[in-house]
Amino acid sequence: MKNGWADPEHVGKITISILDILTKEFHKANKKADDEKDFDLIIKLSQAAGYQAQLYSGLQKSHEFARRLQSIEKVMQTANPETLALGQNPVIIAEEELKSKQLGR
Repeated sequence: MKNGWADPEHVGKITISILDILTKEFHKANKKADDEKDFDLIIKLSQAAGYQAQLYSGLQKSHEFARRLQSIEKVMQTANPETLALGQNPVIIAEEELKSKQLGR
């Protein structure tokens, strides 16, 4: 599904690539001896990695919501009140079953 200026899958791949680079740098900085560690850098890398993870999660949720919304819109364009009610109203369903049984005799 391509909406707007960029394909969500492409943006997701870029986000994951950035996240991979940040985590590699974080692990590299964290492997140093305690007296050599730059804790400000480690904190900034972890914050940036968390931000990228949130971006990716938000993108996935938005993409899934857009897909679901498009499927609902497709149904709503062709549906009439009776067909919509058939799927939800047990009284109408029972009436339809009764009519079909009577016609079947």
